[in-house]
Amino acid sequence: MMIIIGKIGKTKGVNGDLKINSFFANPFDIFIYSSFFLENKTRLSIKFTKKNNQIYGKIKEINTPEEAKKFVGKYIYINKENLPNLDKNEFYYNDLENLEVYLKKKKIGKVKQIQNHGAGDYLEIKCSKEEILVPFNFDHILTIDIKEKKMILNHDYYDL
Repeated sequence: MMIIIGKIGKTKGVNGDLKINSFFANPFDIFIYSSFFLENKTRLSIKFTKKNNQIYGKIKEINTPEEAKKFVGKYIYINKENLPNLDKNEFYYNDLENLEVYLKKKKIGKVKQIQNHGAGDYLEIKCSKEEILVPFNFDHILTIDIKEKKMILNHDYYDL
């Protein structure tokens, strides 16, 4: 299984360098990996560099901004098995997406996506009539079971 770890931004310079938006909690963790793919499973050979606290990538055999432009906006993937194992109550965001969400033993919706707008991570949950935002913490979330694809919310905070 492949997971998204970043997105290719605009070209920089005359050599076809590309700005890279890393999705890791520590953006520079992207430097740890060496095997990358595009969505269509095409292998991508990228050499990353750090300039002024920004990440840039040079795709092998791409030497001009014109050649590099065809990669702008594309997502960068790695094989999930290359990621480290997590501790208890740690999750990869892509594992949380599409979990069924329950409140008082009643299914109320599914996790649409995970976002962070500066105040912390929160889940966007698509319910039948509305969308709710749930802070990603264990006050609001009682349990997460990845194998069962199930999340249970704390009924003290939600009444749907």
